[in-house]
Amino acid sequence: MRRYQCFRRLVGAAVTMTALGVQMPIAHATSPVGSFHHVKLDPAARAANRRLAKAVSHALGHTPGIDATNVTVRARSGMVVLGGSVPDAAQIDRATAVARQVNGVTDVKNTLTVREAGQ
Repeated sequence: MRRYQCFRRLVGAAVTMTALGVQMPIAHATSPVGSFHHVKLDPAARAANRRLAKAVSHALGHTPGIDATNVTVRARSGMVVLGGSVPDAAQIDRATAVARQVNGVTDVKNTLTVREAGQ
């Protein structure tokens, strides 16, 4: 009988936590890229991130052989994430190389995809 009551309490707690949207903090600690928006930064850090993202976007836009029209750039403390799409696969690796060369970039995560012709 005690086991049953204990089990019921555990299930009830799990259901309550799920309903309230409680998450374990370790789920976000493992991925610095995925946690860009989870920690508020001071205005100076946000401005530095915007400057870095703009510098990477500028470098991509002025590099021959890269169509950066549909490329998004996010930056956080030197980490840069490239998103969006490019016309061909060769541009994906080239975009990563260009982003790494920008002053202030410490790491690049490239999530670019190849878009189909006509899109």
